[in-house]
Amino acid sequence: LRMEKSLKGAAFIGAVMCTCQKLPLDMLMYYDARPCGMNGMFSTDFVCDCLKGYYPFYAFNVLYQLGREVESVGDGDVYICAARKEDEAAVMLTRFCVEDHESAEEVAVNLSGFGACSAEVYILDEQNDLSLIQRLTLDTVAVLPLTVTPQSTYLIKLKK
Repeated sequence: LRMEKSLKGAAFIGAVMCTCQKLPLDMLMYYDARPCGMNGMFSTDFVCDCLKGYYPFYAFNVLYQLGREVESVGDGDVYICAARKEDEAAVMLTRFCVEDHESAEEVAVNLSGFGACSAEVYILDEQNDLSLIQRLTLDTVAVLPLTVTPQSTYLIKLKK
């Protein structure tokens, strides 16, 4: 139960969402968002306080609002999904590690196919709750290098 309410639980949620997005699945449910022991999204003492598990839902909703999934491929313990509409796109990247002793890993996020754009990078980790950490301008062949820590989730928003 402690893991469900932790950053590792949030990374598991993000990894499951990205994995299931690529499967022939009609619905994915989360048990349980009520103020109870199984809830990893909201504090049971103050239900308006978000736990780490809330933020993968927020990030996935950004993709959902864009409307169209685009190809994305993760590797190993890096899970990724992406979506776009005409002049906007977003990428959700989660690194879920079963083992707790893993170290940071360099990941090159290939954003080719969207063209020149501005980007905002948000991170969910022990210190940040999907906080903006970087704004940049990308050219037409864009590769975004990230140092991805275990159990972290990134949301990358792109706009032409």
